[in-house]
Amino acid sequence: MTVGFGALLRDFRLKAGWTQEDLAERSGVSMHAISVLEAGRRTPRISSVSRLAAALGLDDASREQLVAALRAPTTTTADAPAATTEPARVVPRLLPYDVADFTGRSQALADLTEQMVGGHRPGMVVISTIAGMGGIGKSTLAVHVAHRCLADFPDGQLYVELRGATNPRDPGEVLTDLLRELGVPPQQVPPQPEARAALYRSTLAGRRVLLVLDDAKDAAQVRPLLPGTPGCGVLITSRSRLATLAGAARLDLDVFSPAEALELFTTLVGAERVAAELVAASRILDQCAGLPLAIRIAGARLASRPAWSLSSLADRLAGARPLDELAIEDAAVRASFRVSYDTLNSSTAPADRAAARAFRLLGLWGGADLALEAAAALLGCSVDEADRALEALVDAHLLDSPAMGRYRLHDLLRAYAGECAEAEEAQQDRWAAGERLASWYLHAVTAAADWFNDQRVRPDLTVFPAPAALPTQADRAAAIAWARQERPNFTAAATLAGAQPEPVIAWRLGAELFHIFSQTGYWDDLEACDTVGLRAARQLGDRVAQARMLVGLSSADRLAGRLEESLVKAREAYELAEDGTSDYTHFTTMIHYASSLHCLERYEEAIAAYEHAFATRRGEVRPGVLAAAMNNLGYAYHKLGRHQDAIECYLPALALSRQAQSAYVDAALLDGLGRAHLGAGEFDRAVERFDEAVLLRTRLGDQAGLGSTLEQLGDTHRAADRPEQAREAWTRALHVLEAARHPGAEAVRAKLI
Repeated sequence: MTVGFGALLRDFRLKAGWTQEDLAERSGVSMHAISVLEAGRRTPRISSVSRLAAALGLDDASREQLVAALRAPTTTTADAPAATTEPARVVPRLLPYDVADFTGRSQALADLTEQMVGGHRPGMVVISTIAGMGGIGKSTLAVHVAHRCLADFPDGQLYVELRGATNPRDPGEVLTDLLRELGVPPQQVPPQPEARAALYRSTLAGRRVLLVLDDAKDAAQVRPLLPGTPGCGVLITSRSRLATLAGAARLDLDVFSPAEALELFTTLVGAERVAAELVAASRILDQCAGLPLAIRIAGARLASRPAWSLSSLADRLAGARPLDELAIEDAAVRASFRVSYDTLNSSTAPADRAAARAFRLLGLWGGADLALEAAAALLGCSVDEADRALEALVDAHLLDSPAMGRYRLHDLLRAYAGECAEAEEAQQDRWAAGERLASWYLHAVTAAADWFNDQRVRPDLTVFPAPAALPTQADRAAAIAWARQERPNFTAAATLAGAQPEPVIAWRLGAELFHIFSQTGYWDDLEACDTVGLRAARQLGDRVAQARMLVGLSSADRLAGRLEESLVKAREAYELAEDGTSDYTHFTTMIHYASSLHCLERYEEAIAAYEHAFATRRGEVRPGVLAAAMNNLGYAYHKLGRHQDAIECYLPALALSRQAQSAYVDAALLDGLGRAHLGAGEFDRAVERFDEAVLLRTRLGDQAGLGSTLEQLGDTHRAADRPEQAREAWTRALHVLEAARHPGAEAVRAKLI
């Protein structure tokens, strides 16, 4: 009898007094591989034989004997021919180890387990796919699910790394390995891939085997590896969605919830350290943005550095290059992202290269998300071309699409995309892309602002890059809805514009946003955008631009209750406008300065400033602008108790406003008339005017103004000794102001106590 390689290897191991684990540790060949070799179920590579012989310390003769056994037939004359013998029924156990600190994913875990265990249908193979970005935890989840299902697949578990994101394995090669793991002797494995697939399906027939295919490139790589008969289960992970894989249940894995992230981080770092620095822990998790790989790396760094405070790592992550901090040993977030990006960037297909460029340029954008039309402007292409590039990134899990036509980057992916842009895009190209996107926002905001204030001096947009497509806003309600959707992006757009060599768009954008923010109550956003705009205006040395940004910042201060600061900025704007600015800017800054005075209850000074503004105005002032200024003067008269003067100011102003069809100014004037009649003791006339204003502000969607009008309506009813009607109006006012997060809500609440 000829001694086979496996038997000889086992003899040499036992003579050395070693277990399979000992030999694995010394040779670098896995214990599973040694077990398979000793059982005669696989033919080893020569390199593996050399490593085993060296580890065993074999002399030349013994080494030669081992190599000869590898080359010699292993059957005896009593053995039957291998070609027609049924393979030994081997039960493979190839799953990697299950992590002890598996955390979160409770719903995904339950769904996948139910699919694997309870999803069997007659004549069907159960197939589940787990798709997601690099570092999201796909493999960890798949292996954990597989271990939970061991009892339901008694005939074994197969596990294959398909390397789809790096160096995809050939399905035919994989079939060879799978057949050997299932007990098919090497000499029985057909040379043709189709024949291998047929033998593989036949070998699995009647068995209950779980197959885990990790990191699949696409459906084409997976299809030849699928069992053909029911009873088996298949779990597939991929950075692609494998959309063409028929019959598969699909799970798109998202980032951890805040609770899941904290649970994993606490498990890794220790409850005491986290409890001692909860704020720092929160900062770290914010930087990790729910990505399990990032959380594991951050936790591992702290666990291996007990002397580090959590604050120290939080500070490092808050630096310019957070991805530098998210690496330890062989694990790195940047490397995980690079795999997906390089697949597109190194491709010869123009569509893949376009997607890679789109990914880089998206790294320039710091907003919450991006509309498809805005992305087309950023990329400098048509909407259709942008759609194809962005959808390719979504399919590669380098980009998320939270709603039709809107896209967003994970925070850490944005940091990586920015690095790619800096490394691969020339500075001029980065500036050009930024200017295109900033210009898109200026055009879109200007169109929306037309529904808020059509009496303003509209900017000349012909000097800025014209976008290929803009959002359509058929009416004021549509403009408000668009502004609310884009609100998280406006400051990012201003910041992007302010980073350009000629940051003109930054202040222009702030000036147009003033009309939207002032009527929707987004005062914090106004302050943020106009701060960027003022910096840009000063960089340009543009006095008009500086004055207009200071008016916006003064308005934000006023609404926040910082009245002295508001007056300082208003006076600076007024002084800038005195010398050589446009008629519109000169008049509006003077009126704003006057209104800042009366907010400080300096009414005599305010009236003098208003009258000076009217007397010295240059050129023709549009009726709507003039009506708004007269409204402010009437308010000052009212505050001094000159109610009849106020009414006589308001009435012609209302006629001018209606001539200009300035509904927002109409509402303010109706409020003013209501206050003046209330002050004069004409309660019914006041209620009539306030009721008109309530209807108008409701139609306009002006929540801040509506709350104020309702409060004044309640004050009127109280003065007329109608307490129930007063309370009803104040209750409505409180509801509106709280919903708008308006600072005036507290004063109304006090009236209801």
